[in-house]
Amino acid sequence: MLATERPKLDRISDQLITLSQHADDTVQNVNGTVTDLRGPMGKDLAELQSTLLQAKGLLANMQVIVRANDYKIDDTVENLREATDNIDQLTDSLKQRPWSLIRIKEPKERKVPQ
Repeated sequence: MLATERPKLDRISDQLITLSQHADDTVQNVNGTVTDLRGPMGKDLAELQSTLLQAKGLLANMQVIVRANDYKIDDTVENLREATDNIDQLTDSLKQRPWSLIRIKEPKERKVPQ
């Protein structure tokens, strides 16, 4: 039985050897690719970290500026509210007396001819 199965076993072992060689080549290719990418990716990650730290510092500075100008923002909002009220009053006035854009005084009443 061993004599009859030996060629099959030899063929299977040859195929396993070929497969392991291909697997080794594949692992070497992947390892080379990872090694080639590791340097640039490490550099990119370092630059990204530096950029994120700069952005964090910028945001901290912006918070300081906003807090320092908080009273000015309140004043601006109050001025906008007053301006809106003034525009509302002007609009109401023009709706009631549209002639006031042209004349200072209200025109006299016209007599209707009989």
